[in-house]
Amino acid sequence: MAAGTSRAGIDTDRRACYGCLQMEDMAWQYTPHALGLFFTSALSGAILSYIWLHRRGAGARALGVTMLAVVLWCVAYALELGSTDYDSAIFWAKAQYPSIVTIPTAVLVFALQHTGRVPRLEAWHLIALCVLPLLTLALALTNEAHGMIWSEMGLDVTGAFPTLHYEHGTFFYVYWVYSYLLLIAGSALIFSLLLRPGRLYNWQGAVVLLGLAAPWLANGAYVLELGPVQGLDLTPIAFSVTGLAFTVGLLRFRFLDVFPVARDAVIENLSEGVIVLDQQDRVVDLNPATRPVLNRPVSGSIGLPAREAIAVWSSLLGDLEETGAARREVELRAHGEDRCYEVTLSPLRDRRSRVLGRLLSLHDVTDRKEAEKELRESEERYRRLVELSPNAIVVHARGRVAYINAAGVRMMGAQYKKDLLGEPVLGFVHPDYRKLVADRMSRTEELQEEDPVEEKFVRFDGEVIDVEVSAMSVPYAGEHATQLVIRDITRHKALETQLAHRASHDPLTGLPNRQLLRDRLEHTLSQEERRSGSLGIIYLDLDGFKQVNDTLGHDYGDQLLVALADRLRHCVRPGDTMARLGGDEFTVLLKDLREIADATQVADRILEALREPFVLGHQERFVTASIGIALNGRNNSTPEGLLRDADTAMYRAKTGGDIGYEVFPSPA
Repeated sequence: MAAGTSRAGIDTDRRACYGCLQMEDMAWQYTPHALGLFFTSALSGAILSYIWLHRRGAGARALGVTMLAVVLWCVAYALELGSTDYDSAIFWAKAQYPSIVTIPTAVLVFALQHTGRVPRLEAWHLIALCVLPLLTLALALTNEAHGMIWSEMGLDVTGAFPTLHYEHGTFFYVYWVYSYLLLIAGSALIFSLLLRPGRLYNWQGAVVLLGLAAPWLANGAYVLELGPVQGLDLTPIAFSVTGLAFTVGLLRFRFLDVFPVARDAVIENLSEGVIVLDQQDRVVDLNPATRPVLNRPVSGSIGLPAREAIAVWSSLLGDLEETGAARREVELRAHGEDRCYEVTLSPLRDRRSRVLGRLLSLHDVTDRKEAEKELRESEERYRRLVELSPNAIVVHARGRVAYINAAGVRMMGAQYKKDLLGEPVLGFVHPDYRKLVADRMSRTEELQEEDPVEEKFVRFDGEVIDVEVSAMSVPYAGEHATQLVIRDITRHKALETQLAHRASHDPLTGLPNRQLLRDRLEHTLSQEERRSGSLGIIYLDLDGFKQVNDTLGHDYGDQLLVALADRLRHCVRPGDTMARLGGDEFTVLLKDLREIADATQVADRILEALREPFVLGHQERFVTASIGIALNGRNNSTPEGLLRDADTAMYRAKTGGDIGYEVFPSPA
């Protein structure tokens, strides 16, 4: 690529001027070729502005650099043609070389980026491409020293207007070959677009390829002296054809907005099938994933009417609405198995909402359908489990019952679910637990799940039941809700109470046993340390009880013990504790004694009660008892000490007491 004339036999000392303008030391001549170059420069500048607005597209910046170089080349070449003196012509000839060495490299970079072969060039890539162009530029600027770019130079004045004459040097042809290799490589990359399926991309590639072919054909004609005007380089003018071709591509096909590499990245490798139809419903593009809906191979479907190429087209036509959109689920055989596909037909519109064609997408929804089926089955199983659960399951939202299963209806004593739905949850909670439950409801929303707790509910009939409640946060009907799993533990609590009573009471008389007496005695002693009163123990043992068992039998002996326990209950004060230690031994825990007389009065009442006979079967039996009394003091401040002292006093009464009881002397 170069500028000037190669006509031989020129007198370099001649000077001529045709239509010259003389201004101080600079003269410029009018030539029609220069006017054309200025026009080309203006056109290329307009294209450069448009490309700059779309500089985010792949290769757009490289294309912008190309157009900028064209603008500068056209201006410098026009000024060379208009120069009337040798020095000016040489200056402007050299001024063209920055553009001449830039354009081939920029074109190759554009092709690499636009086709996606090298989306982003590294610095060393650019350095490698620019080594020879930069060397050529340096040789052109210093040509007088070596003549490697122009071996002979002069001003030809034999024509209608003076033109610069030169013969090309050796290195010019080296760069000429290099620049053509770059242009051919770029053109080959663009030509690869023609091999892509789809008419849209064929036209796009053809437009860009036409734009690239023009300048290097024009330059080849100039270098080989095959041009229509001898000595005139049409290369920069040919680049205006490149600009026009790219403009058509920009405006009509928008190849900088949606570039062909996007098709490979998005369409070819897309798992979802895509078919593009034109306004006549002919197939203009498609990807391999559409194979299940085609009547023939993918490659043979392009250009065919949709009704011939697409197997489900007739069924889709039945779903078409005024908007031109349709959707249908179909079962097709693909990859050796039956698959379910969602086929969607939608219009393709431009920015003015005009219909350009249709887009048919094929989405494999087999896995989704199976997942939905499994979800429905899982939900049905869960619903049955909930409905058939023996525990009550309640879902409440905003504090009101939103769902309750059959077990919950029965537990609450209602007849129908509607009797409970919409009712406030706290209305079923026992008043003693409402504040606790209200706090717990607010925490469940934060903690998502609560450990089981025991509460009391009030049924419809007013019966209070014990329940164990587990709570967790769940979504229900599109809003936050809480699910309660409620287990009726009323019988369990009653059994616990019964077992606890048996563990601490005598099964025959129902009186507290030794363990419960000891616990109460320990507790009372700890309280007495903080109070001024004292406590005492009455230890009672029946006289002659063994004889009753031996003569009448153990059943009558048990009747006697039960009757005795009943009489003793009427002898003690409120707040005192009676207990059976075992056999015929009983104790009474006396609290808040002010003096010893308080204890002896209880002992007198017991002895008085024993004066009446006991009816055992058809017989009357009189029994007596020996009683020991002990008060707490410094030496017997433990349960064991008190019981020991009372037992000692009881044995003294049994062996010699005249009044039936003995008091263990309290320490001074």
